[in-house]
Amino acid sequence: MGSSIYKKAFSVELSHDFYETDNKFQVNRYLEIVPDSACAKTLRSGRMRFVNTASGATVLYEAYLDTVPTPAEKPLVRLSGALEFLFVLRIKDAAEFILNVSDLNIYSGMTLDKKYGAGMKFFLNGDTGNLSLDASLIDQLRPQVFTYTFRGMDGVNPFTGNVNITVKNEDNTLTEFTFTNVASDPSTGIYSLPLDFSSLPNGLYHFEAKDVNSPFNTVHTADLYINNELSRENIFGLIRLKYASAADLYNGEKVFEYAFVKRQVRWRYYISVKNYPTGFFSSNYLEISDSASSYTFTPENSPGIPDPIFKVNGYDTVIITSTGGGPGSNGKVPFSEDAITTFKLKQLGVVTKTLIDTLPNGATIGVDSNRLNSPSIELPPYSEIFLTIDNLSTT
Repeated sequence: MGSSIYKKAFSVELSHDFYETDNKFQVNRYLEIVPDSACAKTLRSGRMRFVNTASGATVLYEAYLDTVPTPAEKPLVRLSGALEFLFVLRIKDAAEFILNVSDLNIYSGMTLDKKYGAGMKFFLNGDTGNLSLDASLIDQLRPQVFTYTFRGMDGVNPFTGNVNITVKNEDNTLTEFTFTNVASDPSTGIYSLPLDFSSLPNGLYHFEAKDVNSPFNTVHTADLYINNELSRENIFGLIRLKYASAADLYNGEKVFEYAFVKRQVRWRYYISVKNYPTGFFSSNYLEISDSASSYTFTPENSPGIPDPIFKVNGYDTVIITSTGGGPGSNGKVPFSEDAITTFKLKQLGVVTKTLIDTLPNGATIGVDSNRLNSPSIELPPYSEIFLTIDNLSTT
């Protein structure tokens, strides 16, 4: 037996299309990939080494050069059977930035399947036949024994009637628990159900509650990941890699990949004017144009005059929102490493003039807001940009 060497078994590469192609792996500056305890134990037993890299992480196995009967590199310890590697994904820095510029929702084509929300975990799943990691959302990461509470909704209406509940395995092929005729708390409308997974393996389970009465509408669903250890940690997500056969570890490096999608929201500009002659806007107005003709903007108060009610710091304010763009964009503008420099603020009417040649972009940190509309109105998120101008041009 010769000296030990290390061979790559597999790598995880995380990129982000917020960045230009040459910089796509920069997202890993803000992320941390760590094996969970069971995964770390598997790595140790297989004489394997986990290494964080600039593009994600790599797992290597210890090997040796066997020269008899012919030279060949062989694993020092050869694992066998089916294997699962589970890694914890944390945002270690600039969480506000990552969450703001990343679209973490799950889609089927153009259809929104599941919206990312507070408490959810981002789940990347792959195997040796699927090196492009599939993304999904875990509603809750819970211990083996806990009480699950939820509210029922029948379409857009609250539901408080009795329900039948099933909890199925990840593949939806086996029902692990069944609860019938479960009632909600009459004072709160909340359902409460003790669950005990202590006799079941860690992993993903599907929870579903249906109305006991015909047509048996589903009033609540959830994807629960059960793991005692991880349920106590503050994590962003999980990466799970499955090997049907451990032999695949030693057949050349597998590279599992996922590219985070840059988020797109409508941009809304608030242009406040400190001073202008009385009645000035009766013959002059403001417009935002895109010299690249990629996006269009529409004033909230046509043709581009101050809102009759909404003011910023007491100043008359013109509000202009992105409304058009590429196919299906509905005026949504993507966040990007490179700023858009083609949005211009113009004064039109009696006086025609470009006031600002390059408008500022939506902030890559902070939360979306909607100061214009009532909080009770369900609207898409906006990235709001505030500008203040001393005077408009009179010549």
